This record gives sequence, C-alpha cells and structure tokens, in this order.
Amino acid sequence: MYTRQDLMRILGLSYPQLRKRLDSLARVDGLLDGQVRKGHNGKLEYDPAVLEMLREIDLLVSKPGTDMEQAAQELRAKLRGNGSERVATAASNWVNLESNPLAVEIHYLKRMVEDLRRERDSWKELTLSLQSQLALPSPKRRWWWPFRVRSLAE
Repeated sequence: MYTRQDLMRILGLSYPQLRKRLDSLARVDGLLDGQVRKGHNGKLEYDPAVLEMLREIDLLVSKPGTDMEQAAQELRAKLRGNGSERVATAASNWVNLESNPLAVEIHYLKRMVEDLRRERDSWKELTLSLQSQLALPSPKRRWWWPFRVRSLAE
C-alpha cells in the first residue's frame, strides 16, 4: 500500500501532478474501485495496481495528441479487454486485472522488489563514496579542565 507521498517519490511527481493523474483515473468508471483505502489517521492508501496505472498513464500521455482523460479512457478500455493496438504496444507486460488477480499481485510485487533493489544499490553506492570523505583523523586529546590537579606527592 502506498500513500500519496510514496507515489510522488516513486514517480518523481509533484503533488498537483499526482493529483491530476489520480483525478483522471477517478473520473473513469471502475478504475479505482477497491484500489484505495483509508489508512492510519485517515490517509489514503493506494494498491500497487494504482502505481502501475499511473505509470501507464504517463506512457500514454507522452505520445502526441493524448491528454490525461483520453489516456485514462484508453487504459480502461485496455483493462476491459477491448483496447486499441496503440495501448497494447505501449505496455506489453500489463496483465489483465480481471483475469487473474493473483498473477497481477505477483507481477506488482516483483516490480516493487526490483525498485527496492535499485534503490538499495544506489544508497549503497552513495554510502561507499561518502565513506572515504567522512574518515577523519582522530583529534588530539586535550585536557578539558583548565587546571590540572597535581598529585599529592609533589
């Protein structure tokens, strides 16, 4: 389950951009049915299918002459099984949501694992590159108290 902040981070969108895409999906009948839940403190949580739909809309909108509404309609037509060839070639790995929900969930989980592995590797590279910069020599020990206590023998 993803929050809006998670979707913005994963897709690299601003809040208004994400809201426009979600609104275009919500206007099309049946696309977000059962995909959105209220979570902790009333925050909306979205299924991984919504993330894939948003990626698909971005692919469809990137083509000239297509706006958000048309892309959402084409996505709905594709999910219902009567999509155009243009939509079918845009994402050949899309699984029909109505045919096998378990296969869809497995598909989304595999993609999520791949995204997390890539993110982990990028963080690992960053920490290794910063490790050499952060290795500083140890400071000299200075007495923190200005007046040293002399031993009683003196």
